[in-house]
Amino acid sequence: MRKLFLFLALITIMFFSPQAGFCQQGKGGVRGVVKGMLIKNGKIIYTRLPNIKASLEFTKYSAQTGEDGRFEIPEVPEGSYTLVIEDGKGGKDTKNVDVRAGKMFNSGSTPILLPPDTQTPAIEPGSIVAVFSDKQDSRLYKRDAPMLKKGDTSTNSMVVYKPDTGKVYLEVVIEEKPLLVLCGKKPGEVYVATDQNNLEIWDLNKTEKINSFSLHSIPSHMAWNEDKSKLFISFCNDNFCGIIRVDAEKHEPDIVIVPPPLGVITCILPTGNGETIYALMIGKQDGRVVIIRKKDGKYIVEKNQKAGKDSRTITLLKSKNKILVGNTQGKSIQSFDDRSLKPLFNQPLEGEPIYSVEGLRDGKAYFTLPDRDVVAVIDGNTGRQIEQIHTGKVPWAIKRIKSRIIAANAADRTFTIIDGILDKVEKTIQPEDFEVLRDFDIIPEQ
Repeated sequence: MRKLFLFLALITIMFFSPQAGFCQQGKGGVRGVVKGMLIKNGKIIYTRLPNIKASLEFTKYSAQTGEDGRFEIPEVPEGSYTLVIEDGKGGKDTKNVDVRAGKMFNSGSTPILLPPDTQTPAIEPGSIVAVFSDKQDSRLYKRDAPMLKKGDTSTNSMVVYKPDTGKVYLEVVIEEKPLLVLCGKKPGEVYVATDQNNLEIWDLNKTEKINSFSLHSIPSHMAWNEDKSKLFISFCNDNFCGIIRVDAEKHEPDIVIVPPPLGVITCILPTGNGETIYALMIGKQDGRVVIIRKKDGKYIVEKNQKAGKDSRTITLLKSKNKILVGNTQGKSIQSFDDRSLKPLFNQPLEGEPIYSVEGLRDGKAYFTLPDRDVVAVIDGNTGRQIEQIHTGKVPWAIKRIKSRIIAANAADRTFTIIDGILDKVEKTIQPEDFEVLRDFDIIPEQ
């Protein structure tokens, strides 16, 4: 009888006692991030400030910021407080916060103005550079629709994450809304295409803009040739579609390529030294895959072949002498001979492919399927899915660095790191809650 009584008492405690942690009955918490703010050449640069004290005034509740400037104050009784951020040099900032039971109040970001001569962190090879903006652009293609999940900030930013921890260590505020980003050959050199039809070139090691110039219209895609000496940017306006070639050494455009009006250019893929370009174009009736080749100093469309009505992404499998095309509405992978564009197969797919990247070996390719929250591993010989890798919500852009595949998940603004040999998820990076995730790339290793 005594044992039965003790057993019932234990069950009562388990089911009716308050839970541990900050969600304990009547308790919540406060979180936020402290940023160091620099004004440099009229530009706003943010770093992250570690070891900054955050406390609730006239209470015992406090915390120190970590290396990424973030802090959390748990186990706070429900009520209204004044959050105090102290920089350790006599300066402080205050905010009113309301703590509710079982919830972590987000106090947002607190900037602390830094001296103009403050050195910004050196850019680490392998870092992720992502661009975020604060609202949708109605001129963007349908494939950009999932980027509309919003976070806690309202600024157009280029953000740099540490390659090992995924912690933010640099943020550059851009005057125009960034849409696309690519890293150059030199570590820290970054190219950003904006919604105002401009290309901005940045040196993040100096946090300076190297150059900027106008594009003919809103950019749809950017891609490098093999040695990153030439950058190709596709665009379309009401009059025509074209491709701008940019000299990476001079940081200036040198050629404008205007193919026949076969449709809107959705994706481009330069090969070798950039004298051959594969492109996808969507017309009123159908899609086209085309080969644009440089002859006698001019770029001409050498071949074109009918493709899916909604051809969105193209990948060259060098070892297989073929290209793979992902069709979003048709939910399929098409393959063509890389020289003749002879159709090889059209393989159904379970989801809608948006972006793709060639694997490191075995003739594999990786396609993001945002409608299924997976990255599909495709056999280049048959087009069949040989593996599906679950990611965050709405995987979008995808890149490869050596043997790693990185997918950016638009809906929850995370990055999924995939081992490209084992085809297994290594880890997920949960960055700060910026607004609309547009695009990302990876700082190259020297």
